Amino acid sequence: MKQFTPCAKCGKLFSAETPEQTLCSTCRASASGSVTEAAALEKCRSYIRTLDAEGRLVTVSDVSEATGVPDDVVMRFIKEGLISTLSFNDPRVRAFLLKRERERLREMAEEQSQAAENRETPKEEPRGRGFHIYSEEEEQ
Repeated sequence: MKQFTPCAKCGKLFSAETPEQTLCSTCRASASGSVTEAAALEKCRSYIRTLDAEGRLVTVSDVSEATGVPDDVVMRFIKEGLISTLSFNDPRVRAFLLKRERERLREMAEEQSQAAENRETPKEEPRGRGFHIYSEEEEQ
């Protein structure tokens, strides 16, 4: 069972990893000068919205330089769908989108081929519907 401890700075309850830990992750990050992931995401979104309102396209490097969020983190946000790609004019983002679309099309083709294989072949109906005429050969 996890033990929850109140943060010494903000009072929020958190699960301490060690008994010496007195600050929650948010307060620890702000005390060390680093930014939490949620704050980094919000900074990126805000910057992109500002430029989008001006009708300007951005690159991953632009977002990184303006927000202080590393390029790889910005790309991870894009790959996880946390940031819209509509405002980007970046070859890395386009390459990611093309790769994702190819994978989606490949999955759809595989699903269609599996569905075709799983379809039952129509059973042949018996030919002689109705009265059956016996011949002398059948009786023997």
